[in-house]
Amino acid sequence: MELKILIINFIIIIIITYFIYDYISSTYTPSTNNATPKEDEYEPFKNNILVMSNDLKTLNSYSPNEDSYWVGITFVNNKFIAVGDSLNKSGYNIISSTDGITWTFHKKDIRLNAVTFGNNVIVAVGQSNDEYNVKRSIDNGDAWELIESDKDCTWNAITFGNNKFVAVGNNIMTSADGSTWNIKKFGSFIDLYGVLFTNINNNPIYIAVGSHILKSTNGDDWTIVSYDNTNWLYGIAYGNNKYVIVGSKGAIITSIDTNTWTKQIIFPNTTWYNIIFDNNKFVAVGQTTTGRNIMTSTDGIDWDPVVYNTDNTYFSIAYGNNKFVAVGY
Repeated sequence: MELKILIINFIIIIIITYFIYDYISSTYTPSTNNATPKEDEYEPFKNNILVMSNDLKTLNSYSPNEDSYWVGITFVNNKFIAVGDSLNKSGYNIISSTDGITWTFHKKDIRLNAVTFGNNVIVAVGQSNDEYNVKRSIDNGDAWELIESDKDCTWNAITFGNNKFVAVGNNIMTSADGSTWNIKKFGSFIDLYGVLFTNINNNPIYIAVGSHILKSTNGDDWTIVSYDNTNWLYGIAYGNNKYVIVGSKGAIITSIDTNTWTKQIIFPNTTWYNIIFDNNKFVAVGQTTTGRNIMTSTDGIDWDPVVYNTDNTYFSIAYGNNKFVAVGY
């Protein structure tokens, strides 16, 4: 009798469990917060290239390829060159254009984060595919070759000055030709996202920003600059006798000598990813929840938002042929 009761109770538990599971399965929607889309399983990247007029009053967005997103852009030899990645295995990671509207595509191989030009060579850097994390072109971006560097490093930004390329990420590396690289390893205490070279009054200096501000006179020997480092820093530009760094939570940090830095907060709900100085003004781009993801200033202190209704995030911006072009996803 007791065995029969046990069997009946067991069957009842199974039936109840089945109905609970069936109900949960029919009503539960998995969360997509912080999810990384898989290749070929993603929403298209729309309107992720923004072309703006000289005065930033005429803005038009384009989607040259909805499989790809773009992280870095430069203007060289009458051509915009943008780099990024594709979530489609047969997608593209480099595009080029003279007007920001019609683009030429190059097949994907590695994820690229930044691109620059020097010594008649275009160099793009990014994340390793277990062997390569650098690409270079010696024919103005028409053909590209993969270059080996430290496969354990991720490179987020690159600049050129004093006949030297300097790339930064979780380490720093330098090269004269974009092909042979020397790596300066710092360990795990730095993570850098922006780098700039200036030569003001015959005073050459490289400045790298991220978790810290670092500076160097030769690209090889670096010192850490003290400042209020409660924000991540992503981009740096120089103009009108002033260095301007942008970063997370609306951070704007300025200096006239690279030794003393002053921080202010502009639009705290915005993360500013990149900044340039061209056409006599600073222009910064980023990500926001308030619609203020582009702003401009002549002095780096007083800023005006560029009104543009978009949900896109912009990672980088360049100027050429009398227009600004911003890229993102």
